[in-house]
Amino acid sequence: MALAEMMECAPTYISYIESGKKSMSLKTLVIAANALHVSTDELLLDSLENTVKLTSFEFAGLLSDCSDYERKVLFDIVSSAKKALRNHKAYFNRRDYY
Repeated sequence: MALAEMMECAPTYISYIESGKKSMSLKTLVIAANALHVSTDELLLDSLENTVKLTSFEFAGLLSDCSDYERKVLFDIVSSAKKALRNHKAYFNRRDYY
């Protein structure tokens, strides 16, 4: 009911979409995402194959209450971790490591 009100549509329409009896247009998908304050890919994430579960939206949420200083430090940490992971990937993929 609340989503229908936010989207300015009938609750039965939302029910039909949720139950798979009706499909929505791209325009309606965008309206739903805006009403819920999420991205469209976040709405679709569980329906798509081979998706990364940590979305940019979720990562941005983690950083939303950080100061500029904290964001810079976290950026440096993630950048260094990514570089280390890629540099040592071959070593960790060796069978004799285990």
